[in-house]
Amino acid sequence: MRRFLGVAALAFVVSFALAGTALAADGTKDFVVLTGSLLVPAGDTVNDAVIFDGDATIEGTVTGNVVVFNGDASIVGDVNGDVVAFNGRVLVGEGATVHGNVRSRLSPRIAGQVDGTVGGVNFNVDWGNLRLASRLAIWVATTVSSFLLGLLIVLFAPRAADAVASAAEARTGAAAGWGFLVLIGLPIFAVLAIVTLVGIPFGLGLLLALGLLYWLGYVASAYLLGRRLLKSSGSRVGAFAIGWGILRVVALVPILAGLLWVVATAVGLGAIAIAARAAGRKDATASMRPAPPTPPMPAMPA
Repeated sequence: MRRFLGVAALAFVVSFALAGTALAADGTKDFVVLTGSLLVPAGDTVNDAVIFDGDATIEGTVTGNVVVFNGDASIVGDVNGDVVAFNGRVLVGEGATVHGNVRSRLSPRIAGQVDGTVGGVNFNVDWGNLRLASRLAIWVATTVSSFLLGLLIVLFAPRAADAVASAAEARTGAAAGWGFLVLIGLPIFAVLAIVTLVGIPFGLGLLLALGLLYWLGYVASAYLLGRRLLKSSGSRVGAFAIGWGILRVVALVPILAGLLWVVATAVGLGAIAIAARAAGRKDATASMRPAPPTPPMPAMPA
């Protein structure tokens, strides 16, 4: 996933870097600059002129629009479309013509001809829709990542997943109690370790690992829920998918989402702690058992 996003971002940047050579439908070129300055000399004609960081100076002709994200736009020639400066000022010199609208964050200075309207950039944001979109994006990201994490555990560590689920089924109350203790105690312990100065590396490492630990507890609870619903009659992947699906659907409910995450994470962490402790005891018991006696060597024939 990270590699895919990196390639997509690189392709996005390269496409903008090469956009200055792209031909428009009418044969003119789009002029796009990432950073620096954008200059359309007198006598030249381009389709759209866009610069992300820097000033734009139009002495020739732009058949489309002029867009400046961070800088000023100076128009000396002819622009058939709009001129927009999101974080700067639009200056239309004497003899220049803008057939569209002029918009800029700072007050535009108009000495030439503008056929459209002149005004500021409107940054009115619908915060309600923005919060909804961000919450939906977070839900999608956590849903995909938690599914991949749980699928990896079920496929590559099935015995560990079964041990955790069995520990939670046998000692549900203890799993919840230990889980809430781990959920709350780990960040407190990490902060205390950082305060001591000597434990700064350990504390920082623990804080960075909390996200993975918490989601391990969450997917463990998803597998436990699926096993209880299927009553051990289905596959491990199917059990995890059912439990995970139920938890992720409930996570769409605003009030229940946080409460369910805390409970599921705590129960899963507690089950992991109990299973790990039981596994440690078994290993210790096995190591303490006396070795079987060695049979005597047969006597050598005379």
